[in-house]
Amino acid sequence: MPREDGKDFDLLVVGSNSVPDRPSFSDTLSYGADKGLIQIAEHPFIESHCGMGEERLEKYIEKFDAIEGHNAQAIFRSWITHLPIVGSTFSRAGRELNEKARETAIKYEKPYVANSYAHRIEDLGIAYNEWEGEINDRNEDTFLTDLRGRIRSGRFTTHMGYEPVVAWLGWVSTFQKGINENKGKTIGGKYVPSNEF
Repeated sequence: MPREDGKDFDLLVVGSNSVPDRPSFSDTLSYGADKGLIQIAEHPFIESHCGMGEERLEKYIEKFDAIEGHNAQAIFRSWITHLPIVGSTFSRAGRELNEKARETAIKYEKPYVANSYAHRIEDLGIAYNEWEGEINDRNEDTFLTDLRGRIRSGRFTTHMGYEPVVAWLGWVSTFQKGINENKGKTIGGKYVPSNEF
């Protein structure tokens, strides 16, 4: 999670679990480029969920291998997210923000990926990317190099489904219940997963 202007942001980095946490965007992207990692602008316009926003996306666009153009958890139309119960309790992530991300990817000639953004096993595969042919997985380095080349060149097909509303509401209700049960277990006003206490 890069940190700028006192805010944390999401950035999808594939290929290492040793990326330093909370440096600037510039430092994070430089680190990833130096290590040959795959760097994807994660739900850039869903700013209520740590998306980087249009200005940062455009500022760093050349450093990204791709843009997340479909987040399967952004299930509502944007107008619904402005209703008090939906927007304040659940989400301000509307489908139109996915569309805007895809349009931006096309404008800047970047590939876009689809992501289930699965928080539960049963959500895996709602949205996904299908690779043409077999990826060279002879070893870790060739796998990462082949995958990065495929992403950068757009040699894949996206499958863009959405989480069913009832299933999504069930997951969010469980998540909100966990947050409420852990009210005293926050650090700096942010929810902290139990495995980090």
